[in-house]
Amino acid sequence: MRKRKNYPGEVRVLGTKDYGLILGSLMSYRNQLLRENDPFKLAFIIKKMAEKLQELDYKHASELTLSKLGMKELNGTYSITDKRKEDVVNIANRYWRMGKKKHEAAKLKIKNSELKQQSKLSSKKSTKKKTEVLEA
Repeated sequence: MRKRKNYPGEVRVLGTKDYGLILGSLMSYRNQLLRENDPFKLAFIIKKMAEKLQELDYKHASELTLSKLGMKELNGTYSITDKRKEDVVNIANRYWRMGKKKHEAAKLKIKNSELKQQSKLSSKKSTKKKTEVLEA
């Protein structure tokens, strides 16, 4: 059996496609949260958002998001008020922006390092050709 590359809750690497997908899913959950009114679905979405924040390496934001669930009632639902819902949306927005900035910077850094490696390889090839021409 093939081992999974990443498990839910594991921190993802900045600048990778996987990190970008997690950022996108965080915003998707935020949009679902804005539309939803069912307390069971709200609790599920908030838990998933906390998981995504943890995968983006925002542990404190993840714990803060989970704390917005409130106390679990006897019937198994959570008492999620509109204020708490807005707080979770604001947390998601803030950390999405921060994650997006870090992700873009890491992508540029990776791209620049690849370009430097390519230029080094091409300069080595050109000097090798020049020495061959001079020897002949």
